[in-house]
Amino acid sequence: MTPLPAREKRLYPPIKPYEHGMLEAGDGNLVYWETCGNPRGKPAVVLHGGPGSGCTEWHRRLFDPTAYRVVLFDQRNCGRSRPHAGDPDIGLTSNNTANLVADIELLREHLDIDRWLVLGGSWGCTLALAYAEQRARLVRRYNGPARRVRLAVPRWRGRLLPKSVGASAW
Repeated sequence: MTPLPAREKRLYPPIKPYEHGMLEAGDGNLVYWETCGNPRGKPAVVLHGGPGSGCTEWHRRLFDPTAYRVVLFDQRNCGRSRPHAGDPDIGLTSNNTANLVADIELLREHLDIDRWLVLGGSWGCTLALAYAEQRARLVRRYNGPARRVRLAVPRWRGRLLPKSVGASAW
């Protein structure tokens, strides 16, 4: 038997989603989502990197499936969401941070989740921070490469961004 790479050893066993669907997000966008793990577990949403990628089986393995209700979704115009950015006839004017944050919130409400852990990697980390800034009371915990950044965003915004740049510019 071939040993697993170190990165794979830290993952939980492969699992399949127990629920999935397409969520109408406005402007003709359908956002693919799925849930896996424990339906009564602690809710956690995974925000993938980008652009154009989507969630994979690997993302399902990041959380203990006995303890977490893992929510994955493909952001607007990515992965299994429609329309896909790869279609040359698709305009991407509605694919912006404000709408992506709104899509996360729409999905949270659709799945009847009060608060959740937010995990992001690469672009997903930036999106998670934007979501946490606007919806801090709904974020149970943020976990990403910049996890030392507190959710009290007004304290750090001036240190990371010019004072003239606010969250609306993200």
